[in-house]
Amino acid sequence: MQKHFQMASWMKIHRVKSAIQLDFLYMKIKDDFCNVSPFVKTVLSKYQGKGDGYCLDAPSGSGRNTFFLAKHFCKVLAVDIDQTALKHIEQDAQGLNIQTKQLNLEHLSAFDLKCYDLVCVVHYYTVAFIELLLKKMQKGALLLIESPACHGENFRTLPNEQELKQILGKKELLSYRFRACKHPNNIESRGSAKILIKI
Repeated sequence: MQKHFQMASWMKIHRVKSAIQLDFLYMKIKDDFCNVSPFVKTVLSKYQGKGDGYCLDAPSGSGRNTFFLAKHFCKVLAVDIDQTALKHIEQDAQGLNIQTKQLNLEHLSAFDLKCYDLVCVVHYYTVAFIELLLKKMQKGALLLIESPACHGENFRTLPNEQELKQILGKKELLSYRFRACKHPNNIESRGSAKILIKI
């Protein structure tokens, strides 16, 4: 979080207004200045052309990946339940191709997902949410899922591999990594997942 706030104040001072200025900002500051997910970076370097399409970042938090995604898409919608986090994005995104929307992801069913070329889901996982995305996204779109990492007792909220295989069915997997959490109480072999799916 602190790295993001450093980036936020830098952007306020220099009033970044365009994609060209955003590119300059990225060249000038260390590549991981706002702790962008390495998996998101890898996926975008392989599968997405610069400046094309629409992206949904849900949940966005304070913009950990949002500003990076804005370099690769003509429009990014950052969705989160936390209005304070979205205000941080709004302050830093003035003049950029980023919009925000406060929304509980459990109520995403009324939301139109057909226009998005990539839906980026980092550090959030529920079976119902992933099933909804798989059902409502447009054919040919990409779904990036990065569950939270294994830390202490959080394995209880993470997927297990059997559950993932059942949810994903016969979807086209472009990337799939699963790592079971090493915890003595993890009898269901729950773990962290990094998945890229072509709908």
